Amino acid sequence: MSLAEEGWADSEVAHAVAAEYLADLKSKSISVLVLGCTHYPILRQTIADIIGPEVKLIDSGEATAVEVVARLEKLGLSHDLDILHQGDRRLGDDLDHFYVTDAAQRFAKVAERFLGSAPSILEAVEVWGNDELRTD
Repeated sequence: MSLAEEGWADSEVAHAVAAEYLADLKSKSISVLVLGCTHYPILRQTIADIIGPEVKLIDSGEATAVEVVARLEKLGLSHDLDILHQGDRRLGDDLDHFYVTDAAQRFAKVAERFLGSAPSILEAVEVWGNDELRTD
């Protein structure tokens, strides 16, 4: 994922690496490819170029966000989105809070590359407890 983090997503190197990684999938008849890593959307065009136009790409982060919004709405916990769009709003401003478990400074640098601006609020947190998927 260094290619995405270093801003090389559209380079010849990225295309060569993607071609190598996707060779097995390209030889199979797949119709959908889920971009399961947070870095893959940055490489989306490169992946699409290699895998071909007949394969639908699904951004897992985007799909997750849609599901979270649906669940929040179902539980009556969603915000009125009009509030968030008042005034001069930009990604990474003080309405966005970023929480990281490690490498906060590196995250800030990479986030600036991905978002176009550095995060205003970045907090390192400790995660404790038992990680279990809850479906209710």
